[in-house]
Amino acid sequence: MSDPIHPPTHRPLWSRSRSHSSNPSSSEPPQSRSRPIATADSNDRVDPERRPTPPRSIERIACLTVSGLDGGGSLERIGDLAPTDPVGTAEAIAATDRVTECFVLATCNRVEVYVAGRSPGDCPAALEAVRQTLSMPADASIGRLYAGTDAVAHLARLAAGLESPILGEDEIIGQLRRALEDADEAGLVDGVVGRAAEAGLRAGRACRTETGIADGSLDYGTAARDLLAAEVDSPDRIAVVGAGEVIQAAVDALRECWPAVRIDAANRTVERACNLATDDGVAVGLERVGEIVTSADGVVAATGADEPVVGADAVTEGPSAVVDLGNPPDVDPTVGDRADVAYRSLVDVQRRASARTSRREAVPEAEAVVEEHVRRFVRRERENRAEETLRALHEHAAAVRETELERARNRLRDGDADPERVLEEFATSFAGRLFGPPTDRLREAAREDDPELLRAAGELFDLPTDPTNDDDGE
Repeated sequence: MSDPIHPPTHRPLWSRSRSHSSNPSSSEPPQSRSRPIATADSNDRVDPERRPTPPRSIERIACLTVSGLDGGGSLERIGDLAPTDPVGTAEAIAATDRVTECFVLATCNRVEVYVAGRSPGDCPAALEAVRQTLSMPADASIGRLYAGTDAVAHLARLAAGLESPILGEDEIIGQLRRALEDADEAGLVDGVVGRAAEAGLRAGRACRTETGIADGSLDYGTAARDLLAAEVDSPDRIAVVGAGEVIQAAVDALRECWPAVRIDAANRTVERACNLATDDGVAVGLERVGEIVTSADGVVAATGADEPVVGADAVTEGPSAVVDLGNPPDVDPTVGDRADVAYRSLVDVQRRASARTSRREAVPEAEAVVEEHVRRFVRRERENRAEETLRALHEHAAAVRETELERARNRLRDGDADPERVLEEFATSFAGRLFGPPTDRLREAAREDDPELLRAAGELFDLPTDPTNDDDGE
């Protein structure tokens, strides 16, 4: 007898330490279609009819997303909703009685919350817990709701950069991976949501390697550089404020465009600012940001602060162009009212990037890759149902075997029993206990004229004759 069968225990793509297992689901009616709650169109870019019928585990997944692409999802509103502690927010949602998993993704352009209920019927209660935790009014008309396979497809499209203002951007897949790492360490994604996220990350990576969705330089940093270059011909000094991935991308783009430019950097931690400043530049803390802004020709800012870190007075005699990637803004918005300063906000950056068409030809191919990964995930989840049944079957067989083996060992220890007879009785008893209940159920099926169960038994055990054949052989 082989060892009991267990589901795969490979480490998920984002995992630092944990592995994922199945979560059982109970018997509530499924809900699988996305339900828009904004004025924008729902996600109709894929053909759900081509997907395999989803198992109940997938029907337990739901997602609430608010992004700058939604009709009512302004960047200001997103800034209000975005939690300062995504893991703490996810833990508060997961503490709800009917929620088993949760993770939160919060960026300057979107807030996404993925949950799993104990059953498909718990999805409305889980989404209500999300609304309450984010302090969204019950009649809020922003954002979108996705459930079941549509939630999985949305997550995969997100990882692929198909839902981003900058098509195919690379930042989002890193942000998604880190959000999952944090949730994983907190034990919040150890079931179907975790497996769906892994499938989404795989889809995102496949789109970037198999299609042209990520070809060329097209990200927030590059777009910021282009806006700055449109206003400043040959800058001598540029000040960057912040030290995250977006600023790093901007610095790389600036150096590519102007190799000799001096770059000064300001950040909460001066050590990280030092990594961005050029050899002839300076690195300061945010409390000294005015020192580098007033002497710069241009400024790029992205800190994630709750309020502006660059005051209007710092720009009085300084830069002629400011690109503010913060949400909320990192630079006093009144700077935009000045005629002598070209002020560009995050919305301007996104608008410029979305106007490019170099990657749009790859969209159909990328969407096909996403949909294929969604179908694979659905098939794997359906197979997981068999894994649970097979595990139970093997565990039952192993328990029967151990009981009968112990009985046979005891008889052999006595020394009086014939070993050959003990083996025969062991085999008979083992087979009888293993096949007794199925035998009774098949006889009952025959009495009740249930040919489907009889036919299934024939296929399952590869029987040489059709058990549903009524021919008596005459």
